[in-house]
Amino acid sequence: ENWRATKNEAQQAIDNNITTTWRTEGLASIEVDLGSEYAISGFCYAPTIEEDLSGTIYRYNFYVSTDGKVWELCNTSGEFSNIKHNPTPYYVRFGREYRARYFKLESLEEIEGRNITSIGEIGIVTSE
Repeated sequence: ENWRATKNEAQQAIDNNITTTWRTEGLASIEVDLGSEYAISGFCYAPTIEEDLSGTIYRYNFYVSTDGKVWELCNTSGEFSNIKHNPTPYYVRFGREYRARYFKLESLEEIEGRNITSIGEIGIVTSE
């Protein structure tokens, strides 16, 4: 994969290594350039596997884009229900496909209401 986080420090969230964690201050978003267009039908969010679960995303928005400038909000529930008590990878399906080269996961609320964001790994579900 030639995926690239548009903010370099977030590369750990897409390195195919669940043992690395991207953690940052604030309720942040991660933007990823997939390198080419895909038919995206969902995504997977894996919280950190570290003991420190701070930053685990509870409520979110997920966006896609073809150019990295104009973003479309995907149809999701917008929350990882029970992730606080079951911090395992969550698969979210959209119920339709979005053609996109970029995606963005925006953290709206952390599991304890803290002002921090963390991602163990994030990926997309494609139908190709």
